[in-house]
This record gives sequence, C-alpha cells and structure tokens, in this order.
Amino acid sequence: MFYGTILVDLEKHQVIDVLEGRDAETVATWLKDHGGIETISRDRSHDYAKAAKEAVPDAEQVADRWHLLQNTRQMLERWFRTIQQNLTTLKISAD
Repeated sequence: MFYGTILVDLEKHQVIDVLEGRDAETVATWLKDHGGIETISRDRSHDYAKAAKEAVPDAEQVADRWHLLQNTRQMLERWFRTIQQNLTTLKISAD
C-alpha cells in the first residue's frame, strides 16, 4: 500500500505539496525547508507529531476537523455499544 502526505495552506485552501510517504523524516525535512509555519493541523499520527516537534517546535499543533470528528464518532459508537449491551443484560436479568 502506498501512502503520501498532502500539505495544504489552510488560509488559502490550496494544496502546496504532495510528499511520497508519511514518515517523520520526510515531513520534517519539508517543514525545515519551508519557513514561516505557525500552525500545523494534522491527524493523530505519531510520525507527524514527531516531525512537527523536530522541525518547527514553536508551531502550534492542532487536530484537523475530519480526524477529530472521526475519533469522536468512533468513541460514541463504542459508548453506545456498551450501553446497548448493558440494556440487553438488564432485560435478560429482569425476565
């Protein structure tokens, strides 16, 4: 499977580069070569966090909306499954 990294200027809503791979070294190198980065919106990948911390330690790191909503949805699904299982158990016990 092939993965890449899409770099976007969030103020201009434009793709500024596409990198082969998603490893920390590749991303850190790109970040170091492109100054003026103040905020990094990223998924929860440890490699992206490591790259940002190494290359632009003063930049603010934030979770991107899509992954934040995906993580929230997954957490809510787990919670609802637990509630459903507990209700099923209570119903069986009540019978």
